[in-house]
Amino acid sequence: MLMFCDQLEYDEETVAKLERLTFFLALFCTSMRMRMSTSAVDAPVNDLQLIQDMLSYKRSDPEVAEAVLPKMENHKRYLTQEPVPFMLFSSSRLSDKQKQDIAAQLHATQKPDSFRRGKPVFQKVTAKTTLVDLIGPEFHLLLDILSIGPAWLLDHVESWPEKEDYKKALEYVRNLRVEKSLGVDLK
Repeated sequence: MLMFCDQLEYDEETVAKLERLTFFLALFCTSMRMRMSTSAVDAPVNDLQLIQDMLSYKRSDPEVAEAVLPKMENHKRYLTQEPVPFMLFSSSRLSDKQKQDIAAQLHATQKPDSFRRGKPVFQKVTAKTTLVDLIGPEFHLLLDILSIGPAWLLDHVESWPEKEDYKKALEYVRNLRVEKSLGVDLK
């Protein structure tokens, strides 16, 4: 539509809106679709990055960012304490150092006496939020479900593939599929 705005004789206001829409779609929707994976291991990283990109976009187009951010708040299921550890099994999105930092934080987090039930608790995400900030005691649910311990988290990342508990968790998490990461409906 933007390419043919002269032939279609759109007014200046419509052209300006089309330019904003085109810019937004090119920056976010295209890059989001290219980054998206149906694998649960990359969902926390992708979702955090998308929210932080949108927070940064507020400087360029606050009106659009303010319209999109509330929609994103309802779709942060992969940024809750339970699935955040999935990112430890990503082969491409995190460095070994990042994984080691996350593992250290996970290991230092005490298991709760009981796991919370009901709706997930969405944490506040800011431009400075890191993956480590999203870690909490509910991650132990994954370990409990799989009947594995957290000891492998203390080992160096390179040795994880040799650990039976890691292998069991890897098989489980890698086989989880997500419909889409941060399912933002831009309509």
